[in-house]
Amino acid sequence: MIGISDSYVHLVRLALEGRQQDILTLVKKNIKQFQNIHPELSINLKNELVSFQEKSTVVRKNIGTPLPIDLDSKLELVKKEFVSFEKELVWPKDVGEELLKIIQERKYQTELIKQGLTPTRTTLFVGEPGVGKTMAAKWLASKLDIPILTLDLAAVMSSYLGKTGNNIRAVLDYAKKNHCILLLDEFDAIAKKRGDDSEVGELKRLVTVLLQEIDEWPETGLLVAATNHEELLDPAVWRRFERIIEFPKPTTIEISYTINDLLQNDYFDKKDVIVNILSILSDGKSYADITKEINNARKESIIQNQSLLIILEDLINKLSTNIEKTEKITIALKFLEVGYSQRRTAEILGLSRDTIRKYSNKV
Repeated sequence: MIGISDSYVHLVRLALEGRQQDILTLVKKNIKQFQNIHPELSINLKNELVSFQEKSTVVRKNIGTPLPIDLDSKLELVKKEFVSFEKELVWPKDVGEELLKIIQERKYQTELIKQGLTPTRTTLFVGEPGVGKTMAAKWLASKLDIPILTLDLAAVMSSYLGKTGNNIRAVLDYAKKNHCILLLDEFDAIAKKRGDDSEVGELKRLVTVLLQEIDEWPETGLLVAATNHEELLDPAVWRRFERIIEFPKPTTIEISYTINDLLQNDYFDKKDVIVNILSILSDGKSYADITKEINNARKESIIQNQSLLIILEDLINKLSTNIEKTEKITIALKFLEVGYSQRRTAEILGLSRDTIRKYSNKV
C-alpha cells in the first residue's frame, strides 16, 4: 500500500505536470486506501472531491455556451477569465468603501429583494489610465466568485458600422444570460456624446441601445464600464449607472505602500529612506507607471548583476532631474540623515558638494 508521503510526492508531481485527471484518479484511490488507517483524512479528501466536482459542474455549464464571435474574422468578442489574487489588494479609502458596498449587497441579495430592492447591477469606473479600474473589476469578480468577461474593442469595432452594433449586441446578450461581470473597458469609445457632429447615425443609435441595456441589466450579473475620458461620454450615460466610482491617482502614502509591496522580497541597506524618496518623486504618477518603473529596476539589477540599491539610486537621479532645487535639498538631507556621504548625495541628485555642504550645516 502506498504511504502518505509517497502519495503526496506523487500528487505534487502530477500537479506540476498539470495532469488534472490523473490527480482526480489518485485522490479517489487515496480515499479508499486511507479510510481504515486514516479515516479523518479519507473523509476530508472525499469532501474536497465532492466540492470540486460541484464547482466543475457549474463551470462546465458556463463553458457550454460558446463565447460570441465576429462572423467574418471568427475572433471571440470577449475574453473570459476566472480570477484569483494571491494577496489582498488595498484601495484608496473611498474606492474601497464603494467596492465593498457592491460585494455586501450581493451577500444580502435575498433580503434586498424581499424589500423590493436589488443589488447594484451597473457601475461606472472613472479615472486616468493606470489607476486600477480594470484591476478593481477583476477583484470584484474574484470576491463574488464569478467569471469576468472583457469586451475586446479591437474585435468588436468594424469598418461596417451596422456590424459593430451587431457585435456589441451579441456581447451584451451573452453577458445577460450568464452569471458574470461584463467589463466594458474604454467605454467612451462606444458611448460618445450623441450630439457629436463627427459621429454618424449608426453610432448614435448604438449609444441609445447601450443606454437601454444599462437600464435593463439583470440583477444576476454586474455591468462595469470604465473610462479614461469622462468628458467624451454622452450626458445621458451618467444617470443610467447606479454607482459611479472615481479612481484618484495614488497619494504619497499609497505610493509608498505600493513600492514596499513590490520590493517586499528584496533586501538592501537604507531601504526605508529609498522607498520614502521614491514615493515623493513618484507623486502624480499612476499605479501602473510606478509598478513598471520599480519592476524594470529589479530586472535591470538581475540582468546587470548589480546591487538593486545602486539601480534605485540611479532611478532617483532620473526622477529628480526636473524637480525644484528646494525639493532636491529636502531629499538630500534625508540621504545625509541615514549616513550617505555628501559626495554620493551630490552625485545622486545632481547637486554640487558645496550646495550639499551649505545646507547640511544649517540643520
